Formats: sequence, structure tokens, C-alpha cells
Amino acid sequence: MPLVLLPPLGLIIFSLYLWPLKGDPLAWLNGQSLGGRSLAWPLPMLKAYWENIINFGNLWSIHLEELAALFFVIVLLPTITKLNKGFGVFTLLSILPPLFTNTLTSFPRFVLIIIPAFLVIGLIKNRWAYWSYIIVCLPWLIWGIINFVTWQWAG
Repeated sequence: MPLVLLPPLGLIIFSLYLWPLKGDPLAWLNGQSLGGRSLAWPLPMLKAYWENIINFGNLWSIHLEELAALFFVIVLLPTITKLNKGFGVFTLLSILPPLFTNTLTSFPRFVLIIIPAFLVIGLIKNRWAYWSYIIVCLPWLIWGIINFVTWQWAG
């Protein structure tokens, strides 16, 4: 059996397990609404996030962080694909599911598992590009650490 079939097979087995237990084989999907997520097209959500950032709405800093994580992956995607087509497909498949929910909550955390993106950063030979990346990301890292240790962000 090709290894690529193992994740879908695992999902099918889990759904069959949930069916008699919960009466709903898609309880893992339907439960997303409890967290405020639902299936939605990404463009209206991205537009709303952008408007919130521009207008300094209540969640502008959180939305800026989430869009920055998305931008990070999209900018690196062509380089990742040139490095290895499989890495490109993995990266694209990693960002699509959260994009089709009505929120990017925790999207920065989802980006952390996209290993090919970080491989590309390690391959940057241009010192200017490398240090630009560090200078842009360091303040966000410090901001995230401060929010985490002051219990303003936990996840």
C-alpha cells in the first residue's frame, strides 16, 4: 500500500469509530463550529482582516500577525517549489485548509509545521535578504514572547 494512503485511511477509520460513539461520523469536522470556524471562501475573510488592520480595529495586531504568517508562506512558495516539487505541494496543502475557514486564528501556529519554508530560509545566501528577515521577525518574536509570559496569548 502506498504510504500516501495512510492519512486518509486513518481519517476514515476515525470517522467509523465516531459513528457509533457520537452518531455522527463527521463529528471531528462538525465540531469546528464550536470554535467559531466554518467553511468559507478566503477572499472576504482576508479583506475583512486587511480592513481591520488599516482602520486599527480591535484585533488589528492579531490580524497583522496572522496575515504576516500567510504572507511568509506565500512569498516562499515559489522558492520551495523550485527546491522540490513535493515540498511545494506539501506547503500548499498545509495552508489551504485554514484559509477556507472563516478565521485565521492560530494560523501562525499552523505555519510552524511547514518545514520546507524554514529550509528555504536556511538556504538564503544573500546577507541583505537574511538580515532583513531577521530584523523584521525579531520584533514580532519579542512581542509574542511578551504576550505569552503576561498571559495575554496562550495559543
